[in-house]
Amino acid sequence: MVSTYVCFYEILPDLGPCVLLARRNFTIGRIAGQEVANPAAADHAGQWVLPGGPVLNAGAVRTLDRPDFLAVCLTAAAGAIAGGLGVALEGGYFFQPPAADGVAHLIPENRDYCIFYLPTVGLLPMSVEINDRLVSKGTPDAGYYATGLFPLADARARLGRVRLPMTLRNKDAVALMGFGPPQVQALRQHTPEPLLQQCPGLDPILDALNDPKPEKRQQNYATATEKLWASAPGLTLYSSIYEKALQPFDRFTQALLHLPRIAL
Repeated sequence: MVSTYVCFYEILPDLGPCVLLARRNFTIGRIAGQEVANPAAADHAGQWVLPGGPVLNAGAVRTLDRPDFLAVCLTAAAGAIAGGLGVALEGGYFFQPPAADGVAHLIPENRDYCIFYLPTVGLLPMSVEINDRLVSKGTPDAGYYATGLFPLADARARLGRVRLPMTLRNKDAVALMGFGPPQVQALRQHTPEPLLQQCPGLDPILDALNDPKPEKRQQNYATATEKLWASAPGLTLYSSIYEKALQPFDRFTQALLHLPRIAL
């Protein structure tokens, strides 16, 4: 997959370079066949992002000459920004419409993403206008439901690294760590509700580890994981939230680290 993003930024007198981050809906649309409402999930890592989206025909796009690659990515970014935030890159009055050969950008060697840096005048009112629009149309599944203006340090803190409560990839990982009732209670208290919603197999695992007897714990854990893997081969729900939260982290961090030089 090739992804494309836009980093709207403005240099403010007292704050330096500031960026626009979008807060996305971090819950899946259906669990066990039932529709899930779009809650205003608590802030946690992976929820604030640079707005953007995927580029179609990624394999062919990667092989294009650099100018053509940038043009395709910019077109895809314009579509994603228009659909997700209601902002038309071709005619916004907070910025000059970008051209692929004239806008600062960041592309890694393998070309799996492209980030465009768009200087903006009036980033805060732009964010307010976007938020009013998002509120009026409601939150689409897997879409954005707010934006915010952040100085670079605050923006990096908002991105953060998501910390999953435990790994289910290794059958023995939790049992070997000596999990028992105290650890289970702590996990339940510190696991964000959206994560529990996206990982319906997590509750049976925690229940299995709540037995005070270690030997019973291991037996219950083995039974619970076998049932989970039988009902969800590959643990796709659990893996998907890990990928959604962590995949963009490094590229967004790189984007923010590059911004001071671009903004000079």
